[in-house]
Amino acid sequence: MSKPKERQEQQRTYYWRPGSQHKIDAETAALEMQRLLDDHNQRLDAADVLDSAEAPTSPLHSEFEWDDTAAAKQHRLLQARNLMNGIKVSITVMRDKKPQNVEYSFMAAVQKPDGGGRRFNYTSTEYAMREPDLRAELLQNALLELAAFRRKYADLSELSMVFVAIDKVRKAG
Repeated sequence: MSKPKERQEQQRTYYWRPGSQHKIDAETAALEMQRLLDDHNQRLDAADVLDSAEAPTSPLHSEFEWDDTAAAKQHRLLQARNLMNGIKVSITVMRDKKPQNVEYSFMAAVQKPDGGGRRFNYTSTEYAMREPDLRAELLQNALLELAAFRRKYADLSELSMVFVAIDKVRKAG
C-alpha cells in the first residue's frame, strides 16, 4: 500500500492580469471565487458569480455595473470587441511550392490620450507585419503568450521539448 503524499505548504500570491482594471484587490476576489467553488462542487459559471455578486454585501458586488442603462452600453461594447476579435482570416500562401494557410488578426494596445491606461485597437497582422512598431508589439505579445503558456502548463513533462523551443526563441528575441 502506498503512502499518501504529504501536502506541501504553499504560499499564494494573488494578482490581476496585466491591463485588467478592477475595483477590489485580487486576493479578495480570489478568496470569494474559491468560496463559490466550494459551494458549487468545484464547478462555477458566470451566472453563479453574478447571482452571488448581486447582494450588496458580496465582496464582488462593486465589480459589476448595476445601472441597467450603463450595463447595456458596456455589454454592447463587449459584443463589439468580441465581434472584432472573433474574425479570423485565412490566407493561402505558397512556401517552397507548397500551399500553407496563414491565419491572422491582431489587437494592438495604445496609450489613451489622457494618460488613463490603455485602449485596444484592432488591425490585421498583415498590416502589423509591415509597420515596425506594430511588428515589435506583435512579437512582444507572442512572447508574453508563450511565457503564459509555459507557466500554465509547466507541470506537463510531455511539453518539455516545447518549453526548450520557447526558451530558444525568447533568448534570440
